[in-house]
Amino acid sequence: MRILAQIAGRVEEEGFANEWLSANDDQELKEALIHEDRSLSLLIERENSSKELIRKALKEIRFTGGCLVAILRRSGQTIIPKGNTVLEEGDRLTIIGDPKGIFGLKKRFREAY
Repeated sequence: MRILAQIAGRVEEEGFANEWLSANDDQELKEALIHEDRSLSLLIERENSSKELIRKALKEIRFTGGCLVAILRRSGQTIIPKGNTVLEEGDRLTIIGDPKGIFGLKKRFREAY
């Protein structure tokens, strides 16, 4: 429900229609839908701070308050994650939340997005 409420709020924002119509691909459509200060696209890799997330179930990970993983991309497939979803190297997470929470995650994983 939180995700739907956030999307509905974003659609009502000024400038959304222009961003949506000018998107060139699926990723740009997602970014238009989930505004930059309320989302983070995080790549899980061994070479950066996101390495702590490899082989952990989402329910084990403490993200900043108000943030949740909305989409997981793995090997070209989109997965709707659940609490028992275990993260793997190469996964790309789309995390949504309030601006303060997203800011905290950007600081924590600064070289991973």
